[in-house]
Amino acid sequence: MSIDVELALILGLFLIGAVVLAIDNLVYAMSRRLSRWLRNRKSLSSPSPLSSTQKKRL
Repeated sequence: MSIDVELALILGLFLIGAVVLAIDNLVYAMSRRLSRWLRNRKSLSSPSPLSSTQKKRL
């Protein structure tokens, strides 16, 4: 009986860890995409000399 409870606890902790990791990864990817989209929008609305030099370098 106690082995089953311990196994369930370990499995539950593992599941919680996996879910937290997945959510963290999702939030990180979304924030990166959002910042890139905001940067692209900003550079399109007002082209600064800095962005033009970066484009020439690439």
